[in-house]
Amino acid sequence: MGDTTSHSPRQRLVLGGAFKRKQCPTQLLRYFEIENCSQPLLLLRPRVSQSIRATRRLRRLAQLPGLENSTWLYLSHLGLSIAQLDCAADAEEVAKQLRSEHAGDLEFVEADKRNLFKMEDIADTHWSRQWGMRRSGFENAWSRLETYNFEADPVTVAVLDTGVQLDHEDLQGRLWQNPGEIPGNGIDDDGNGYIDDVHGWDFADGDANPSDDDGHGTHCAGIISAVKNGKGIVGAFGGSSAIRIMALRFLSSEGGRTSDAVLALNYAVSMGAVISSNSWGGASHSLALESAVQSAKEGGHLFIAAAGNMGSSNDFVPTFPCNYEAALCVAATTSTEELADYSNYGVNSVQIAAPGTDIISSYIGNSYASLSGTSMATPHVAGAAALLWSWMGQRFVSDAEDLRAIILESAERPAFLNGWVGHGMLDVNAMVLKAESRNWLRLLQPPNGLVDATGTVASVQVDALSEVTTSLEIGHDFLAVGTYEAEVVISGIAAVIPVTLEILGSPYLPAAIFQGMLDFGVVPLGGEGRRTVRLWNYGNGTARVKLSPVAAPFAGPLVEVLVEPQQSMDLIVTCRPSSTGQFSGTASFSTNSGLPAFEASELNATEKGEQFSMAMSCEGSQAPHLELDSFSGAVLLQDGLPFHFTPSVPAQWEANFLDPESPEANVTAALAVAESSNLEGCLPHQAGVAGHIVLVSRGGCTFQDKVTLIQDAGGVGGLL
Repeated sequence: MGDTTSHSPRQRLVLGGAFKRKQCPTQLLRYFEIENCSQPLLLLRPRVSQSIRATRRLRRLAQLPGLENSTWLYLSHLGLSIAQLDCAADAEEVAKQLRSEHAGDLEFVEADKRNLFKMEDIADTHWSRQWGMRRSGFENAWSRLETYNFEADPVTVAVLDTGVQLDHEDLQGRLWQNPGEIPGNGIDDDGNGYIDDVHGWDFADGDANPSDDDGHGTHCAGIISAVKNGKGIVGAFGGSSAIRIMALRFLSSEGGRTSDAVLALNYAVSMGAVISSNSWGGASHSLALESAVQSAKEGGHLFIAAAGNMGSSNDFVPTFPCNYEAALCVAATTSTEELADYSNYGVNSVQIAAPGTDIISSYIGNSYASLSGTSMATPHVAGAAALLWSWMGQRFVSDAEDLRAIILESAERPAFLNGWVGHGMLDVNAMVLKAESRNWLRLLQPPNGLVDATGTVASVQVDALSEVTTSLEIGHDFLAVGTYEAEVVISGIAAVIPVTLEILGSPYLPAAIFQGMLDFGVVPLGGEGRRTVRLWNYGNGTARVKLSPVAAPFAGPLVEVLVEPQQSMDLIVTCRPSSTGQFSGTASFSTNSGLPAFEASELNATEKGEQFSMAMSCEGSQAPHLELDSFSGAVLLQDGLPFHFTPSVPAQWEANFLDPESPEANVTAALAVAESSNLEGCLPHQAGVAGHIVLVSRGGCTFQDKVTLIQDAGGVGGLL
């Protein structure tokens, strides 16, 4: 692509081109020489408006101090820019200056970093069976797809990784071939900024050879596309040859740069890859990479990422790009029906799980290896997505967003994944059936007529003064509960017949919800104890739960609680004692769980469905009072004896604690809560806490630090 007029002898704005970053004495970078250095990069996105276009804003930014000798690359498919600075420039300082002085011109700017790494794997040379393919339902999916009376369409999956062994015996015929490039002629035939990019590109070294020197990328590529040829392994496409792997190497032995990941994703989107498999990540959040993934999604691309191999919750300690909202994030399971102990998890950040332990696949050296990791789970999902899109894209599946929805809606929900991932376990056969359900109104073969493979278009011949009857098939086993509307359009007579289908579902509340006891413990007179019964509805119809009236001091809701399919709702039960002593009772729950769809919707359904009960226990006591304690903050005084709310954690400063009976240890003052931005009390307090006992939460810093900060603000005591 062309370049614009230069603002200085050493500056150029490039649209859709490519950097070639190598440490060598001299090289040509888009028509101008660079020095012997590895030049720092900035990633940024300019603010644009109707009056100021992106290129105009870029030209203005390119003239700022620190950027006047930079080279710019604009990635039109992702809406991002990369600025290559002078060798002597400090990218962090330039980014800091831009954020400080030109925030109005930029959505974000950040220095490029090498902070992305493959999700480490563990080799096991004794594993020789592909349990993951069978567990995920690939075999049944292949059998069903092969009954269709149409062929699969070609689909390209970009593997952003350590590269791919291009001559591996099990990947022959499966590599993407750039139709606009003539191999080996040293010319950028298709004008995309990359010379001889026949099978992809090596962004780590800046050349046209994305070969794998690690094995990780080749392993992932084999899971997606290995040929069914009687040797080695079989990939996600089985016997179909419609899959193509686009090899995009951006990870080296030292990891990968954010800029290279962004460039690789931009290449994938611009060259037509509908899906990408991303078995890599890190702990650093990048606005540039997040924006790139979001832009790719908006451009019709499905970005599938690994959850990580730290065995921790991504809900609390994020891993990127998994935690970016636009990514589809994958955890790993074992052949023994467990979440892998190394796999990251999170019901709010990790959407689905797939086999990832002891997965055999292609490897460098024309060999095979068994590896474990969320890296191996991710290409299972990428391969399944590609398989579905190849056979059903544009026929049953409308776009990449619909494809993502089908993957998640069809996920199996085994008990061992409850509370670990958002939706469940990859089920490829269920994906096919779910996609088929998109065409819930199907035309059957008419007499003297034809119907297309999807049942959505038919033609029939009707002779003069005669009639022809044709039939419709309505519904599908995988339709969710709801109301569906469609039309049958008869073009010959310009008639439209509306069709409405309402699906009723059956609720299911597991008995495990009601196991255990509602123990309220000790509740002071005039106070209230609360216990929550979390109602999970694993059925496909609305669940109804009614708590029978309970005797005082217990209480609960007097109306039915409704729980939508695959959702949860909290039912609160309370204890409010008006006298001291032990109280016990039983909470009885009437539900419509277990009833067929029609019965479950009847007015008296809760009288017919499953019944559950839970024992309740509560002890009423005299109301306690709180006093400042010299060594842990708060105690409960009963009969003059101190009882700590939580275990005390001794520290050196407590060695000379005060006598709890001394005046210094007993303070009376109004209670003040720390400001919302400083709930742990580890930052200086506002002046309003002076003269108060300050309530702070545990954690963040030592109790001694909390007390010191309260004292510095004029507080008279601290309470945890």
